[in-house]
Amino acid sequence: MFSFLTDIGVYTPTRVRMRGTDSVAYCQSSVQDMFADELYRCLLIWLDDLLGYSKTKEGLLAALERVLKICEFCGLKLNPKKCLFYQTGARWCGRNVSGDGVKHDPERIKALQDLKVLATGQGLQQFICAMNWMCTSIPRYNVVVGPLADLMERVYTLAGGRTRQKVSKIPLSEAGWDGSHVECLAACKKVLGQAVTLAHPKSDKLVCVFADASDLHWGGVVTQIPPEQADRELDALQHEPLMFLSGTFSGAAQRWAIVEKEAFSIPGGFALFTDHANLKCIFNPTSVNAAIPKYTATKLDRWALLLMRYDYTIYDIAGEANVWADLLSRWETNSPTICPIVHVPLKISPPRNEEFVWPSMAEIVDAQLRAVGEDAVPEVQLVGSHVLVAGEQFPVLKMASDAVWIPLSEGELQMRLCVVAHFGMSGHRGVNATRQILSDRFWWPHMGEDVAFFVGRCLHCAATGGHVLRPFGMAPHATKPSEILHWNFLYMENGYLHVAKDDFSQLKWFWETDVANAQVVARCLLQWFGVFGVCYHWVTDQGSHFKNAVIAELQHMLGAHHHFTTARCPWANGTVESAMKITLKTFRALYSECLMQPEQWRQIVPTVMLVLNQTPSETIGGIAPITAMTGSKPMSPLDLIPIPGSAEVVTLQELWDCRFQEWAALQDAVEKTHQEVLDASSSKRKRGRAARAKKKGVKMAEFDVGDYVLYMDVWGVSPSKLSVTWRGPAQVVKATSGWIFEIQNLITGIVREAHASRLKFYADESLNVDEELLSHVAHNADGHVVDHLVDCRFNPKTAAFEVLVSWRGLQEIENSWKPATKLLEDIPVC
Repeated sequence: MFSFLTDIGVYTPTRVRMRGTDSVAYCQSSVQDMFADELYRCLLIWLDDLLGYSKTKEGLLAALERVLKICEFCGLKLNPKKCLFYQTGARWCGRNVSGDGVKHDPERIKALQDLKVLATGQGLQQFICAMNWMCTSIPRYNVVVGPLADLMERVYTLAGGRTRQKVSKIPLSEAGWDGSHVECLAACKKVLGQAVTLAHPKSDKLVCVFADASDLHWGGVVTQIPPEQADRELDALQHEPLMFLSGTFSGAAQRWAIVEKEAFSIPGGFALFTDHANLKCIFNPTSVNAAIPKYTATKLDRWALLLMRYDYTIYDIAGEANVWADLLSRWETNSPTICPIVHVPLKISPPRNEEFVWPSMAEIVDAQLRAVGEDAVPEVQLVGSHVLVAGEQFPVLKMASDAVWIPLSEGELQMRLCVVAHFGMSGHRGVNATRQILSDRFWWPHMGEDVAFFVGRCLHCAATGGHVLRPFGMAPHATKPSEILHWNFLYMENGYLHVAKDDFSQLKWFWETDVANAQVVARCLLQWFGVFGVCYHWVTDQGSHFKNAVIAELQHMLGAHHHFTTARCPWANGTVESAMKITLKTFRALYSECLMQPEQWRQIVPTVMLVLNQTPSETIGGIAPITAMTGSKPMSPLDLIPIPGSAEVVTLQELWDCRFQEWAALQDAVEKTHQEVLDASSSKRKRGRAARAKKKGVKMAEFDVGDYVLYMDVWGVSPSKLSVTWRGPAQVVKATSGWIFEIQNLITGIVREAHASRLKFYADESLNVDEELLSHVAHNADGHVVDHLVDCRFNPKTAAFEVLVSWRGLQEIENSWKPATKLLEDIPVC
């Protein structure tokens, strides 16, 4: 068991000590080892108690003989006064076991029923544990014991722990013990006397599972029936109960969809009876159901996998017939009575609609009279007053703040009041401003939540809102030099600078050119490959000078992989974008110092490249890019200051030996430097992603295929300052990753790729796409869209080329000539 060390030796007890931490487990395991061959065949063991069983008298005698032989062999002594033989029933582990079934010991039940009023958390904890021991024999156990369980959680909070010693110091009065808990305790004692006798499971009978769930609770009943009764009507079956299961949804489970709650109540061949028809498709191995959301389907799939090991058949029964499971999940539920959900259609611009009716005081008075007649007055202090309507005085109920009460059932009236307080002259102000305007004159329960939802669904406000922050995702990064190469063109005065950057070492390589085309890219890459070797992984944006046949042919010849980042998302290509930013800063600083003009930038390209590659970088742990790439020591301006020293004379052999030693040391130093660079850069990127995720408002995009989203039109050029920020809605047609989605324009049908930071959720797939919504989408599309170019000509009057444009959605007669230079600015190059 254990040994203890003293100053005179190590001592090990030869017997099991009472109340030792592992004494019980040691005793149980020792007895099980001795009777391992008989365990669960004809014998059950609980510490020093043995229960032998058999279907026949002869089998029971044979089992007794084998047990006595083992006792004789192991030297075990049995007390005759504590032995019972040839019993048709026995008390075992607090239960009475017989051929009729298993039921709890009446003496144990009576002891719990005679329990006096509980005083401390320890007594309540012991009572709940004893009740939990019997829960499978008590129908609707979770509902009965629920108030006491909630009180116990408050005791745990006050005690700061869940141990018996801590809760024994907390009086129940401090935790909120009141009359309701006294009634709950009495109800628990009552149901203890109604514990059901459970049948023995028999392999020749069919197991049935009845499962159901409500908003707050779930329940299941497991029974068995003779196989010949499987085809009978449900109410004609002779059920033998095996187990009762029930529970209460808490935490995140309370917000599950009802299909998830129904599925959670299924424990796991058997015949499964449920009144939720969808489960017949979800858990049927031969069917597929794609009509549920992705996040729900994933959870249900995991539960369904647990049932795949069993052979079961699902039966969909009427809710009225599923009485047993219904009782477990709904009996005595204290759910509040709520109004039925009514779908009220919301127009995009209600005040501009001829059918919109402005709310009036007469209408409000009528609504209050209906609510008073239906006894639907809220439990708040209302003050009676009078208003003048059509020359007559009418009573009206107000709050103490003089705000007129609007009945909760008048949802359509509440919506029209929100329209007046938010649209038109109200100027589409925010949630707080709209709520303040309403609360000054009107009040209804949950008005703040209703106003927040209303403003959140206003398409005009959503189209002019701010940016959506998303957490940073993972990008490909190198683990050694010249493994991943980034490049891009940087526009300079009357020319371009091709910037290539090694992902690992941050080394920059510049190539000045007059034009930005694929030939320049190819020459620069080949020069890099000639110096540092071939790099097989390239990362660029989707510019036409990168995404063309020349680069594709070079990629094919070298067997390289070319990764294109998302269009119009500079942070996706941030490795080279940051290099171009620091490059521009260095150019400007040297312009200023050397009194140079921007047109002279070509003269200092080598100098800038030298400075950037020889300067230590924090991104790679304070090492210079040239050191991380080649292992050579970086240049320092202080090298120009000579430090005198004495010259040492060596032989040629000593020189060669010294070089070989230095080369070996250099190789080790380079490998160590590479590992330090990798650790430093990985750590910095990880901290950057974590800092981004902690920012206020940052959350992952959770768009399902079919959802409608608003998008930022980054494909257009130079939008007007008065243009809306968010266009659409558009429909999500594909989710490439957690950050990249494909959206389809509702007017043109064009599918484009967009980053999650450019998208904002508007509505799910149930959105009603009508003519008014399509008109709104077309209005915010910022003018006409070019369908295709028909012809071109040279206009001698303007000395410029013009292009005949066919506009999408317009007829051929409306084609028009536009200056080619203007089209080049307005139409993005794909």
